[in-house]
Amino acid sequence: MTWIDPESVREVAENFARETSYRRNRPKPGVVPDLAGLLFHEAMEACYGQGLRLRHTSDPDAVESEGVVTGQDPPPGTTVPIRTVVTVSLRFDSMPEGG
Repeated sequence: MTWIDPESVREVAENFARETSYRRNRPKPGVVPDLAGLLFHEAMEACYGQGLRLRHTSDPDAVESEGVVTGQDPPPGTTVPIRTVVTVSLRFDSMPEGG
């Protein structure tokens, strides 16, 4: 008859539970959307919908919501981990006076 150490069984069970929890909770990949031509706030919504973050490299004093996306990194269609930061370049068109 083979004797099984209860402590070893408990350790194996705990390791299995940890690994199973990690697999269930680890971030799933997202796909970077095509942001070209979107306003900054639209691009932000598109990224957040995929579980991604967004930042821009333009003038920090500019109003982001008025900027139009002209470039991005990573490129559209790239599969990336959730919470990846997508960096965009923005173009700011001057608004006519009076709105």
